[in-house]
Amino acid sequence: MGDNTILNNPFFSIIVPVYNTGRYLEYCINSVVNQKFCDYELILINDGSTDNSMDICNYYSDNYDQIIAIDKMNSGVSETRNVGIDAAKGKYIVFLDSDDFVTRDFLNILYNNIVVSCADVLFFNFYISKDGNSYEHKLSHYFSVPRKLNKEHSFRSIFDKMGFGGYSCNKVYLKSLISGISFDRNIYFLEDEVFNAEVLNRADKIYCIPDSIYIYRQRKDSMVNSGLTEKGLTYFDALDMLEKIVPYEFKKNVYLLRKIALISFGSKSFLHNKEYFYRMKKKYAEQANIYDNCQIIGAFEKIVIKLANKSFISAVILFKAKSSIVKTRIYYLYKNEL
Repeated sequence: MGDNTILNNPFFSIIVPVYNTGRYLEYCINSVVNQKFCDYELILINDGSTDNSMDICNYYSDNYDQIIAIDKMNSGVSETRNVGIDAAKGKYIVFLDSDDFVTRDFLNILYNNIVVSCADVLFFNFYISKDGNSYEHKLSHYFSVPRKLNKEHSFRSIFDKMGFGGYSCNKVYLKSLISGISFDRNIYFLEDEVFNAEVLNRADKIYCIPDSIYIYRQRKDSMVNSGLTEKGLTYFDALDMLEKIVPYEFKKNVYLLRKIALISFGSKSFLHNKEYFYRMKKKYAEQANIYDNCQIIGAFEKIVIKLANKSFISAVILFKAKSSIVKTRIYYLYKNEL
């Protein structure tokens, strides 16, 4: 049976929102149960699943003292994470998606680095698993060594493609730091980025390690790969929030993200949903051109923005063609060799 000290005051609270992931859930949970480090609680929050996910949660909570199962009506991943934060007793918060998993030394590595750094927030690297193959996310040279990050570099790591990204699942948070900060339940895209921007504004001790200890399972049916819906438009609501939260020098990043997003959403809709496409085209026409030549975006993004300023449909077609190439396995293999 479990140690009452651990149960009441665990070092880590691992929060897992669960929604119709019965196919992957046991693998996810087992990756935590099999950790060498045991000072944790695992909080499984079922968000109104219609498959066998809740049965799996109940099985593990019945057989492991450190596992807590919570059942609730469906309200989305943001509210589900908030429920987990409220229930957490740990000193540090870790988020784990129910279709992902972690390496055997995951908690040991996090604990050893936190003890040394006394970090408010700790970033770490990850693998992407797609079609049975795993590819390590490539970090820039600056982020490839353990170090303390100042505010500028911590925000840069969110926006930089070779940084740690705005995800919540590859970060550890001091629970007392995030008191009063929650995931916005009214947005369905970039909710992690908005949450992290608020956290980083408050944090003093931000550290990063290059260790790849989390495995993100990329699925065609996941929310990030979902099709065009009204929920998708909350992406732009999130960008509006980010623009208000991030330091001034990063507002141009949000501005450019908005332009790229409008082209991207346009590329998904122009063959299938004319109304949606023209909404994107109209929104793009309302954008200014003040940061279009910034060095913070890649060469392709610069080209597609410059083209969209003259012909939105041409930029959309180019973007769609590029996206089709990016999705192939050949691209990922090539990228991994760079």
